[in-house]
Parts: sequence; C-alpha cells; structure tokens
Amino acid sequence: MAFGNLVVTLIIGFVVGVGLAYWWFDKQISNQKKSIEENNRQQREEQDKLYLIRTQQTIQESEQKYQNQLQQAIETSENQYQAQLEQMSVQLQEKDTQVQQLNQSLFESETQVAQLTEQLQESETEVTKLNDFLIQYQTMLEEVNAELEASQAQVSQFSTNQAVESEIQPESPILASPTIEEIVEESPILASPTIEEIVEESPVLASPTIEEIVEESPVLASPTIEEIVEESPVLASPTIEEIVEESPVLASPTIEEIVEESPVLASPTIEEIVEESPVLASPTIEEIVEESPVLASPTIEEIVEESPILASPTVEEIVEESPVLASPTIEEIVEESPVLASPTIEEIVEESPVLASPTIEEIVEESPVLASPTIEEIVEESPVLASPTIEEIVEESPVLASPTIEEIVEESPVLASPTIEEIVEESPVLASPTIEEIVEESPVLASPTIEEIVEESPVLASPTIEEIVEESPVLASPTVEEIITLPTTNIQTENITLPPTKTSSEEELIQQISAIGSSGNFGSTNILTGYLQHSNPQVRYAVASTLGKLTASGRLSREVQQSIPLLTRLSQDIDPSVRQEAIIALGKIPSHQVIPILQKALRDPQISVAQSASIALNKFKVYRVQPKSQPKSLMLRKPNISSNPK
Repeated sequence: MAFGNLVVTLIIGFVVGVGLAYWWFDKQISNQKKSIEENNRQQREEQDKLYLIRTQQTIQESEQKYQNQLQQAIETSENQYQAQLEQMSVQLQEKDTQVQQLNQSLFESETQVAQLTEQLQESETEVTKLNDFLIQYQTMLEEVNAELEASQAQVSQFSTNQAVESEIQPESPILASPTIEEIVEESPILASPTIEEIVEESPVLASPTIEEIVEESPVLASPTIEEIVEESPVLASPTIEEIVEESPVLASPTIEEIVEESPVLASPTIEEIVEESPVLASPTIEEIVEESPVLASPTIEEIVEESPILASPTVEEIVEESPVLASPTIEEIVEESPVLASPTIEEIVEESPVLASPTIEEIVEESPVLASPTIEEIVEESPVLASPTIEEIVEESPVLASPTIEEIVEESPVLASPTIEEIVEESPVLASPTIEEIVEESPVLASPTIEEIVEESPVLASPTIEEIVEESPVLASPTVEEIITLPTTNIQTENITLPPTKTSSEEELIQQISAIGSSGNFGSTNILTGYLQHSNPQVRYAVASTLGKLTASGRLSREVQQSIPLLTRLSQDIDPSVRQEAIIALGKIPSHQVIPILQKALRDPQISVAQSASIALNKFKVYRVQPKSQPKSLMLRKPNISSNPK
C-alpha cells in the first residue's frame, strides 16, 4: 500500500512537474513570440518610415525637377517673346522711317507740282501775249490788203485814162507817146512796186522769221526735254527713256526738229521768197525796158497788150501767184503751222502727257509711290504692322494657344497613375527632360504664374506627404521586400486600333468592345489597350466591363495576369463608374497582386467604389499578404526551444 501510495505520489509529482515545466516553457515561448512580434513590428515601422522618407525624397526631387524645367521653359519663352517684341519694335521703327520718307517725298512732289502750276500760269500768260501779237499781225495784214486794193484801183483807173487818150489822138506819132521811163517817173503807183520797198515800209513783213519769233517767245524758247527733266523732279522717277518711248508727243519737242519738219516755216525769209517767186523775179524797170518789145510799137495798146508787167496789174493775180502773200490771214497760219497750232493752254494740257496731270489728286491717283500717303493705309496694307498690339500676338501665337489647365488635365495621361513609380514611368512632364520639347509641347505657358499652375494642376494638387502616403497603393503592403518581390509584369502591347467602319461613331465602338467580352477571345486585349485613355468615359467603362467578362473564369492564366495592369490603370480613372467596374473585375482574379489595389480602393472618395473593393477583399481572406515572414520564423524556432529540456 505504501509502495502504491508512493508510486501515486511520484506520478502525481511527475505530472505536476511536467505541467509546471510545460507552463514555464509555454510562458517562455509566448514571451519569445511577443518579443519576435515586437521586433517585427518595430522593423515594419522602421521600414515604413524609410519608405516614407524615400517617397518624400522622390516626390521632392520630382517636384524640384519639374519646377526647374518649368522655370527654364518660362525663361526661354520669355526670352523668345522679348526677342520677338524687340524685332517687331525694330520693324516698326523701320516702317516709321519709311513712312517719314514717303511723307517727305510727297511734300517734295507737292512743291514740285506747285512749281509746275506756276510755270503753267507763266506759260499761259506768255501764250496770251502771243495771241495778242498775232491779232496785231492780222490787223496789219488787213491794212496791207487794203493798201493793195487801193493801189489796184489806181492802176485800173490809170489804164482806163490811157485808153481814152489813145482814142482821142489816134494820128499822133509814135514818138509822141510817153516812154516807159516817163510813165514810171510820173506814176506814183509803179514807182514803188518793188518787194524791198514793201518790206522796208511794212513792219509786219519785216519780222516774219522763225529766229525772231523764237527770240521773242519765251514759251517756245524752253521746250527741250533736258530743261523739263532738270526742272521737274516728278518726271525724274519714272526714267526719261520710258517717257520718251511711250510718249510720241515728247519724243520730238525741240525747236530744231520742228523747224526741220515744218514745210511752212522752212522758207520764211524774204530772200527765199524773192528767189522762188516768178512774179517778183523781174521787179526792176531796167530789165523791163531791156526785155520789153514795147519800143518796137509806138502804140500804148500794144504796150499794154504785150507788156508782162501791165498784163498783170491786179493785186488779185499777185496774191494768187505769190506763195508768201497767199497766206496772209491768221487762220491759215494757225492751220498750217504746227508750232502755232496749239496757242491755248487747253490744247497744251490735252496734248502734253507731262502737263496732263497738273493737280495733286491726279498725281496721287496715278503714282504708285504716292498711292499710300497716309499712315493708316500703310498700317492696313503692311503684314508686319497688321499685328502691332501684344493682345493680337498672344491671340495668334501657337505657343500660347492652349490657355487652360483643364484641357491638359482631361488629355494628360499623368492623372491616370498617381503612384510614384507610375508617375516616373508614365509622366510626360518628367519623361521629356529637354527644354526644347517642353517649350514646343508644354501648354504651361498659357498660365503665366506658378500659383495658378499649383492651384489648377492635379499633379501639384496634393502637396502634403500625408495625402500621398494615404493614397499610395504601396503602403497597403507592410514591408518593402514584398513590394520588391511583387511580380509587376510589363506586357509589351501594341497600340492596335479597331478596324475602321463606315460610321465611326462611339456607340458602334462600344458595341464592338462589348462583343470582344462576349466572345471570350483574350487575343483582343491588345486592341483594348488603345482605348484606356479615350476621351469618352463610356468607352473606358466598356473596356473595364469587357476585361471583367474575360477574367470571370476564376482561373489564373497568363492572359488573366496580363489584364491586371490594364485594370489597375482603369481603377485609377477619373470617372467613378469606370473605377468601380475595374475594381469588380479585379475582384474576380484569384491573385495576391490585386490585394494592394483593392486595399487602396477602400479609401476611394466614392462610396460605391469603396463598397465594391470591400466586397472583393472578402473573397481574398485565404490569401496572406505576407506568406513568408511570420509562419516560417515561428516554426523554425519552436524545435530549438523544445530541445532545450532534453
């Protein structure tokens, strides 16, 4: 009995000892587990802090880089704008100088036209003087005609008297008849029939030569082209050769040519008239006496019948035969003379191309140089002066043609990826480091201040690190190692668009995208890549819905894994319906890669998106976020602790 009790007590003591030992070991294991968990928590916090620091540094670097690029772009654009302004100011100054020169030339031409008008007035006065002189000449010719008619009457009376005497004394001897010398001595009419005496007595015929007319006429004394060119600077601009070639009137304006061409004025001297006139070729009495056979017959009748002098005693025959006296009237002289054929100012103005434009208005209308005398016309016609204001330059400049940030936000692919890695990889702002491309493509120049850029830009709209950390999907995973080990497979996709149809409407495009989802053809996912950033949110919603249909099989195939990046980009879309559809599609994929994306979607400002993400995460409770960290370390250390009592 005692041995049995001892055995029982020993058994009880052993059991109690084993229990105490188990309790002690369990306590040690729990303490060790707590310490390990504490260490893991501290490491996790340190890693999170390091990640936050790195994130802040990268964000600051990217912001600094963006600010530097923006500043450089602003400086280059300002420099170019200043250079354009300086160039335009220089061009404006040049145009001002040209306008001043044109005004000066216009003033000079006006003065020249005034001088020409004065010269025309002087020439008009001189022409009036010539007209008066011609009128006096006509009156003198009329007086000479009257004297000739009187002399003709006396000659006819004398001839009748001689005939009566011959009838009264028919038987008188021949020698009793008076001789020619006596007749000449007694007759005052025949005593002065010579041209020399007529020229000496007549002041009109004493000055009919062209030389005297030219000397007395100041109008005809200066009609040469040289004097016109020297006095007229208006005609000096279109070249004299062109004027001479085009103008037949000015081609022969000299007095010498007029004298050579004029048959009327070519023989104006009295000597030539005397030489050519057959009537005046025998004016002397001696020649008449020598040649006349009057002495052979004693009768007056024979003398009268046979004498060539008495056979033409009438002034009418003398006037008819004489080429000089055949044109005694002013009308015939004006009709025959090309010089005196234009005595009036009206005819000179009508015939002369130089004097055909005496007024300033005609010169301004005809002259191409003076056709733009005003500053307003020059400004209207000049392409350089057509944009003198800065407002027009800003309106017409293609660099400044994108003034709003909202259009940039709608079209920019940067807003579709808020994570740091995707910002660095996909951002067109940071992907183009050269200043030239920024200046050519950047619409930032339309917003002149940095404050407006910061206020309107969605990239700079979250300046605090806390908001970036809250929105970052990387923080959904506790350790940096897991972030590094996540299989982020970048699929080489081609931007293939759908085949064009006859009616390329967006409704037909949505129907074609939906047909891809119903067909279940994964080969068409590359086609859907080109519509991830379509301007119409309905098209993007159709893409997300189609990807959800393709991944609804529940199997993690290679094609399904390739659709995860596409749905990730759609889960960050601006439109909440597109984000919700992408989250629903990601919830159908059985992969731990979608868990961080769904955890980030829990903080979405749209409640429907957050609810869809929560429903999707409930399906992933079997998936561990850290499958390799805690279980393996605990399982490895348990055998070591249990082996210590042995």
